Parts: sequence; C-alpha cells; structure tokens
Amino acid sequence: MQRIVKNSILVTLVLASLILEVTGISLKLGSNYSYYIKPLLWCFIGAIAFILFKSDVVPNHKYKKEVQFYVLITSLMYFFIYFVFGYANGFANNPYDHSIKGILSNLWTFLPVLIAKEYIRFYLINNSSKKHILKYALLISLLLTLTELNIYKFDTYISDSYTFLRFVMEVFLPTFVISLY
Repeated sequence: MQRIVKNSILVTLVLASLILEVTGISLKLGSNYSYYIKPLLWCFIGAIAFILFKSDVVPNHKYKKEVQFYVLITSLMYFFIYFVFGYANGFANNPYDHSIKGILSNLWTFLPVLIAKEYIRFYLINNSSKKHILKYALLISLLLTLTELNIYKFDTYISDSYTFLRFVMEVFLPTFVISLY
C-alpha cells in the first residue's frame, strides 16, 4: 500500500474519533465514553497504525544518544516543575482518585490514548515527505491538539473577542505547544 494512502487512513481514523466528540455521541454515552470507549478506540487506532506502518519506518540512529539525553532532561524538568507546583498548590485539590483502583482506572483512561497518539505522531511524521516535514509536523500537531480540546465549550470560547483571545492564550496555545513536544 502506498504511503499517502496509509497516512490518509490514519488521519481519517483520528478525524473519526474527533467527530464522535463533535457530534455529541460521546456526551450521550457519558462517563462510559471516557472510561471505556475512548481508550478502546485509541487502542484500535494505535493498532491500525502499528499494522500499517510496521515495515515502513526506518529509524534514524544518527542522533539517538542526543535525543535520548534531551528527552530525559526535559522530562525531568517537566516533572520537577509539575511537583513543585503540586506542592505549592496542594495535590489534595485534584479530581483524581488516589486509591489503587483509582490509579489503575486513571492509567486506563489516559495511557492508551497517550501511547496511541504518540505512535500516530511518530508514524505520520516519519512517513511524510522529508522536503515538507516541518509543515507536516505542525499539521499533525494541530490535528492532535484538536483531539485534546473540550469541544463542548467552543461556543463560549468564540462568544466575543476577549474570550476568544483568552481561549487562544490559555487553552489552545499551551495545548498546541505541548502537542509539539
């Protein structure tokens, strides 16, 4: 199968997951969507990505040590900042359950989605045209940013220019920058 067809299939599956949320189907399903259907859906999309691109991706080992070092340093900085702010604001003020069952439930809710999205990003960027890789990386990050946003608040985000600017500065840009990382 050609690379462009595989990329199109994968982008279509991601857009289909976004359509589930935009059309309100996820809202009708309630918490079952967030806790069961969404992780299973992203596991399915991740499996399709793995099956489609398993033989196509040739990793570049030239900068492997440098990339691993930078990822390790930035991850440690992220966790340090996260925990410093957690201690400053208090970890008890978060909505997550701290029991073993709650931790496993939260892992099931977030981990498959995160892993599948990172697989998709990896496969799409590595199988895009090397000439326009920056453009494709930005478009892929934009697509994955849209899957992170709360679709149901869009009408309040664009009600006037002030709330739209707040949305862009407080929600969209931070999510987009994190998606670029």
